[in-house]
Amino acid sequence: LKIRSASGIRDGEADSLYSLALAELSRGNLTEVRGHLETAIDLAEQLRTRVAGQQLRTSYFASKQRYYNAYIEVLMESDRREPGKG
Repeated sequence: LKIRSASGIRDGEADSLYSLALAELSRGNLTEVRGHLETAIDLAEQLRTRVAGQQLRTSYFASKQRYYNAYIEVLMESDRREPGKG
C-alpha cells in the first residue's frame, strides 16, 4: 500500500486497500474494514471520473464492483451486530 501510494498508482492503492479490508474482515474488525473500503471506493470514484469515454468508464466501474459488494456486506453485518445504529 505504501509503495503504491508513494508511486501514485491510485488504482493499485485501491486494490491494496480492498485486500487489507478482506484481511481485517477475517479478523472481525468491521470498523477497519469499513474504513479501508470507503477509501478504496473514494479512490475508484476519483479515477472513474477521469476515464475517457462512457464505455470505458462503465467497464472500469464494473471492474470495481467487488468493492461495493464488500461494503454492502460490511454495512449489513454491522447492522446485524448492532441493529439500528447505522
